Amino acid sequence: MRETRFITADEIDYVRTIFKLNPNAVGMVQSEEMQNNYLSRVAEGMKAGLTHAAVTFENGEPIVVYIGIEFPSIAGWHVGLTKITEKYNHYNKSAPIMADALDLLLEKMESKGYYKFWMSAPESHHNIRNKIMRRHSKYLAR
Repeated sequence: MRETRFITADEIDYVRTIFKLNPNAVGMVQSEEMQNNYLSRVAEGMKAGLTHAAVTFENGEPIVVYIGIEFPSIAGWHVGLTKITEKYNHYNKSAPIMADALDLLLEKMESKGYYKFWMSAPESHHNIRNKIMRRHSKYLAR
């Protein structure tokens, strides 16, 4: 059974668990030091209320994370990280699983008035994934 919710800074180890199962991000393997640096910044942002992590759990284990970072000065936000465990690492399989976390993050950001967002992964990833994600997300197809 799957459940999707926001995690707190105290629960950042859920994201670390996903990194252990799939250490890739932005097309390269992230060393443990890189992961620790990134996750400490994410936790600081969560404590400040500007970073949010939507995590999907399957049978109590984290399998998906979407991290969003608010940029109030431009009324927008940035997708800081999207990850799914390696066993689901194919767009046709991952999109329906990832959609709930993306939708939760979109709801949160839009409730704060942030209607524009951007991602920093390679363009080819977004073109393929987002085309498929539109079929599963309540909001992305708008």
